[in-house]
Amino acid sequence: MRCFRIACAIVVISFLTKAQAVEIINLGTLTGGTYSYANGVSNDGIVAGETDFDFSPTPFRWAGGSMTNLGFLAGDTFGYAKGISRDSGVIVGVSGDTDTRGFRFSGNVMSALNPLTGDLGSQANGVSGDGNVAVGLSYTDVPGGDYRAVRWVGSTVSALGDLEAGYWSEANGASLDGSTIVGYAGTSGGDMPFVWTSQNGMTALTQAQGYDSGAAEGVSADGSRVVGWTFEQDSGLERATLWDNGSPVILGDLNQGSSFAYAISDDNYLAVGSTVVGFNPAATLWDANTGLGYDLLTVLQQQGASGIGSWDLLASATAISGNSVTGYNIVGWGMVGGQDRAFLVSGLTIVPEPSTYVLGIVSACILIWFSRRRESLIPRS
Repeated sequence: MRCFRIACAIVVISFLTKAQAVEIINLGTLTGGTYSYANGVSNDGIVAGETDFDFSPTPFRWAGGSMTNLGFLAGDTFGYAKGISRDSGVIVGVSGDTDTRGFRFSGNVMSALNPLTGDLGSQANGVSGDGNVAVGLSYTDVPGGDYRAVRWVGSTVSALGDLEAGYWSEANGASLDGSTIVGYAGTSGGDMPFVWTSQNGMTALTQAQGYDSGAAEGVSADGSRVVGWTFEQDSGLERATLWDNGSPVILGDLNQGSSFAYAISDDNYLAVGSTVVGFNPAATLWDANTGLGYDLLTVLQQQGASGIGSWDLLASATAISGNSVTGYNIVGWGMVGGQDRAFLVSGLTIVPEPSTYVLGIVSACILIWFSRRRESLIPRS
């Protein structure tokens, strides 16, 4: 019995310790920079994103409190990092001058992810968790013209096809092994979210009743859950959407605003994105099982996150890694002193506030203790 009570105490203390360890970090900028945005995060909290250096958008890697300039491909003058593998070994993004090219950064070497044969340029938007597959687009005209969703396996590029001939497409995210890719594709009825697999090619994701058009932005490690947004016809607003094995679920909104989901955790539990009411954005978390939405700033305030007091607002959560046991890493951008800054949240394990869960654990321990105590008082036959 004494050992059981000690075990309960350890569990409670463990949860309290995790709650107290929640932290939000201002990733800062390169020397002389004025802004930063975080776009990807590895399991060990290494971040990839965009800042400015010498007045040019520049891709960065942040680790252990230090931001590193990744530079550009030869001859280019700007760029930004869009994604990072789970082990932090691969970063992908865009480097450009007149035209752009996707890049892969690994082993301190940046190499080009070239477009399809005959195309002018390319853009890498994401990378699989294992780092083997990059996804994005290849274009035949200036960016914004004719473009097609592609994937790169190593340096080999291939088109993902289309939903309707003659329209554009773009890939945004990939599963852990790159076997499932998501994005959007144009059709005569508008832009539609898609999922691509090597077995089935590109297929449109089902829309909830009353919704049309949209985009798929992220996919879970196992490919079973996809997140993005769709357009609600009645309200005229975008709504964050989750597809669970292909079935659409509209995620809860905050204050009746437009909402966008950009990524989902590897354990399929927590989706991240942004809600916009008027011109006011708010970084948002969703419980992928219940669909309930939470304002990230409020959650961090409730959990007493260190560093939260310096932020004017948290505008968007763009990527997530980790899980509810070891803790989530969440990145995005907000404002500090009126300046756009990339952030990293680490140590978040419970949504909403941890007190509810700790109380539940304490109650469970008490009930079990009384049950066992009662059993010990019952005479044995």
